Amino acid sequence: MYKITKVPVTKIGLEEIGLVEAKDGNPIEHGQTFGRVVDCENFQNIKAFFAN
Repeated sequence: MYKITKVPVTKIGLEEIGLVEAKDGNPIEHGQTFGRVVDCENFQNIKAFFAN
């Protein structure tokens, strides 16, 4: 049912932007570019990010 793939860790520097592409979760509305904003301390609180 699940497949686990180990890959090297990607580090994103302080002045860089990373893009996360989800393969799971609710679809976004037609024409919507990004998902809704969630309070996760600029992605520093990973538990809050994934919970929302």
